[in-house]
Amino acid sequence: MRRTLDPDAMRPARHDPRTLELLQQLQLGLEQLYRLDPAPSICGFLVEGDGRRSEELLLVEDDDLFIGVVLEARALERLGDRLLAHENLEDFCQVVEGVSHFLCVLHRARNERQTSCLELELQAEVDKYVAALLLVQRCPSLKLPRLRRLLYSHYQLLSDLAPHEQRRYHHATALARRYTRHLEHFVRARRVPAMLGELRRFYRLDYWAKQDRIATAA
Repeated sequence: MRRTLDPDAMRPARHDPRTLELLQQLQLGLEQLYRLDPAPSICGFLVEGDGRRSEELLLVEDDDLFIGVVLEARALERLGDRLLAHENLEDFCQVVEGVSHFLCVLHRARNERQTSCLELELQAEVDKYVAALLLVQRCPSLKLPRLRRLLYSHYQLLSDLAPHEQRRYHHATALARRYTRHLEHFVRARRVPAMLGELRRFYRLDYWAKQDRIATAA
């Protein structure tokens, strides 16, 4: 979720050092996956939310770009040492989404490119799947088809979302469902290097090019 806010309203959030370390691990994992230039630690951009969202990206777009990331403390704590388990998949996805939004906005800003809410949501939905896929050996019950069903079929939106927000989330989820089905072919064929190359190219496309790529791949 992305929202524009007054920078004076951003108050630093406090989290347990252990959970911050887990958050840093997830950030480093996505940076390495996509071969991104190292970004400042997301831990320094965590701010308190207003209680309406458990995950939210707050932006102040003026002459400079100010970023704040809201992540529910309990979601971070429930990740635990294993990061991913069946019982904390929702928390895992929530945290990955926050990291994904943060890195995507920074990457686009560094390259002087704009990004839309829809592109942020689409990339985050893909990142949830890929991050879980890389950790799935720690949770044998989350095999490929089951993982995709849980992420893209068995989900529920917040009840207070506006109609246009609901449409955006549903559309991003539908696109990610199609694209990750394409990625499964690489996994089943044990062509992991080829899949990583595909993901890195996809990451650097704009939204419309991503949509075309999904249509072609599917």
